[in-house]
Amino acid sequence: RDRWILAGLGAAGVLVGLSASRGALLGAAAATLVVLLTRVLVRDWRCVAGIAGAGVGVAVLALLLPMSRSRLSGSSPLAESTVAGRSLLWEQTLRLIGDHPLLGVGPSGFVDALGRYTTPRWQAAVGPDFPPDSPHSLPLQLLASTGIVGALAALTLAALVVVRLVRAARTGDGLAVAVTAALVGAVTAWSV
Repeated sequence: RDRWILAGLGAAGVLVGLSASRGALLGAAAATLVVLLTRVLVRDWRCVAGIAGAGVGVAVLALLLPMSRSRLSGSSPLAESTVAGRSLLWEQTLRLIGDHPLLGVGPSGFVDALGRYTTPRWQAAVGPDFPPDSPHSLPLQLLASTGIVGALAALTLAALVVVRLVRAARTGDGLAVAVTAALVGAVTAWSV
């Protein structure tokens, strides 16, 4: 069984390294830190060495691959335009949220509502070839689609889940640690 778990972790690491996604790499780093922290607290040094090695392996893989390396270093034109495009998209999304603060624009309303907020600067930087399907940020997506009411409900649910996972992780529950790491990694990646 451990071999399958290790194979799955290895495949996930290779996939993240191949993705050339800075958000995915950041999420993987956050998840790795969660697991490292829990293993350091119980002084499982063999596991700490393995996890740290796997994290370094993913980073090295990303740096060895030309596409990933160019995106990480910012030398890829796509890397720079993605950052500029996201910045403009987030700015426009904040304006949309400001006009619909309480309940947002609905679960699928972002695509239809954002058109009012795009600017000539957006058109020049991104153009019509890449219409936004979401704000590409979990907190902004939540606020845009559900407003403050939905965001408060989601934060309440998240707090309940976090409390439960922390309690379970403190008892040494490996599944709770894995779920916590996965959630931290996913939320980190989805936030950027």
